[in-house]
Amino acid sequence: LFNPNNFDGLYTFIHDQTLFNRPIWEVPQSPNDKNIHYTGSSWIINGESHNILSHISDGYYPPESDITAQWIHSSFPDQVFHVLIKCIDSFAPISAPTSSPTQAPTLYPTYSPSVAPTHIPTYIPTIDPTGDPTSIPTMEPTSNPTSNPSTNPSVSPTIGPTDLPTVDPTNHPIIFITEDITHISDGIMW
Repeated sequence: LFNPNNFDGLYTFIHDQTLFNRPIWEVPQSPNDKNIHYTGSSWIINGESHNILSHISDGYYPPESDITAQWIHSSFPDQVFHVLIKCIDSFAPISAPTSSPTQAPTLYPTYSPSVAPTHIPTYIPTIDPTGDPTSIPTMEPTSNPTSNPSTNPSVSPTIGPTDLPTVDPTNHPIIFITEDITHISDGIMW
């Protein structure tokens, strides 16, 4: 049975959306279930429980206050329904709740906020120093720094020096291949 309550409601104009260059309306409490939009060849009213009314038209708006307009229900394609769409031209607040309400004003406003942070650091040290400071702090950098620092220091350096130091590394390393080579192919060693 056709139930008009599936379509009844206060449909609100959506200011920043169009479909096929036509306006869209929806019921704020159930925008996915109840909405009115254009498909390119007809106006559609989506109702609750997947009920759909369609009106073939190329008009910019659905037929307003025209009870002679013929609407077809998705479950009753051979039957014509007459729908009264009544527009209320208002931008005043409506009784439908919004999905993004305005936040209440704060009870603790800022009296003198800073325009921008300072570029001049404070000379006063922190009042909350570290809980585990070093007992022997470095007062200034070393007076004898290295003149040739490494560009690629080791992550794990050796503990002691080697007995056989190498000469400068080569740009073309040699790879030695022994005669004892084992090949594995398809799980067979040869």
